[in-house]
Amino acid sequence: MVKVEFKKFIQPIVIGVVCLISFVSYQYYISFIYTFWPNGGITEFYNFSHDWHDRFGLSMSDADFEVVANENQERVKKADSIIKESEYGKQRGINTYKEFKTYESELPEGAILELPKSDQKERQELREFIQPNEKVFSQIETFETIIKEKQSFSSPEVFVKGREINQKEQEKLTKVLFQNDSWRNILPMYLPDTLASRISDMLITILIALGLLIPSVFVKDTMLKIKATQWSSKRGRNIVKSQYIATQLWSLMTITVMLGVFLYPLKNTEFTRYFSSGLNSFLGESWFQGRNYSFLEITFGSWLCLVILLVYLVGMSFSHILFFIGQTSRNYLNMLMKVIPMLTVFIILSSLIFNYAFYLENKIYQWTGIVNSELYVSLLLLIVSVGIGITPIFMSKKRELK
Repeated sequence: MVKVEFKKFIQPIVIGVVCLISFVSYQYYISFIYTFWPNGGITEFYNFSHDWHDRFGLSMSDADFEVVANENQERVKKADSIIKESEYGKQRGINTYKEFKTYESELPEGAILELPKSDQKERQELREFIQPNEKVFSQIETFETIIKEKQSFSSPEVFVKGREINQKEQEKLTKVLFQNDSWRNILPMYLPDTLASRISDMLITILIALGLLIPSVFVKDTMLKIKATQWSSKRGRNIVKSQYIATQLWSLMTITVMLGVFLYPLKNTEFTRYFSSGLNSFLGESWFQGRNYSFLEITFGSWLCLVILLVYLVGMSFSHILFFIGQTSRNYLNMLMKVIPMLTVFIILSSLIFNYAFYLENKIYQWTGIVNSELYVSLLLLIVSVGIGITPIFMSKKRELK
């Protein structure tokens, strides 16, 4: 019976629609991390991170920091030479990179078209000078930012100063970061956050797919009075249980296949090198100062496995709700009136669970103060959903044969 019920989910037209939605979702949202990340001002941060990881391994010692500091001094010397020999530098009496940055900081701020003509000309000449030398200037500026933020880890007392974290969090965080020097890990900023955000988009697509694939099968049976016919046999009276098992198997398969397709390109990115890196890093200090760390002393790869587990927990929770809706809906309109609100609720929950998952910045953690609350909420959601999902099985046992 389970095999028969499982085959009902194979609806070519609906599966085609799901594939189309998945393709659009991948192109417009999910593929971002594979094709456009990193971008903008953080590109140099990632370049440094990749280089240091390849040269120094999973973390950096004081000797390693000295090596990269000496390399930056060479860049500064190169920039000094470029500025001193340029017409731009000669006309303004600028001979060093330090003098250049001071001069640049003193220029009027604002949109270039809103400035006086003389200032517009100066800004334009500055842009023309920077453009061919942008790489070396950007490298120096990025490195100085990293080193400045690294100073926050000179001691636990310095680290906690001025941070928006309570006493208990300070004690836990300093223990995690300083006891085993886990702050020395090499993991570029925004990577866990961006990947979690994309996986959240994957989950939303999976939820939509499940919403299209599951409840309509049972509503169709109800409208065609197939269930009543099946109920006339002893074997048929177990139909709801068979449908429940088939639904969960189909959902599990759907989640696995879609996750596999969406995450497969990750193996071709440069981010796989960080799977063995610790979750906390001095490179993360440049964003959301104070709450961009985790109490979990695990690797980035282990964190990714936890996030994937959350996808299964939330996805299977929704599957149970959809099974209940399919069993209790009289027609397609009645089904849609139930599916759409529940889908909205699950999408909102997903954004709360996956946004900065397992970091102090996560909203659920901030509301509850419970470490790993994302996992506990997902487990609770599954337990409640299973309770709702199996209700039709018990209802069917009480039903009298007509």
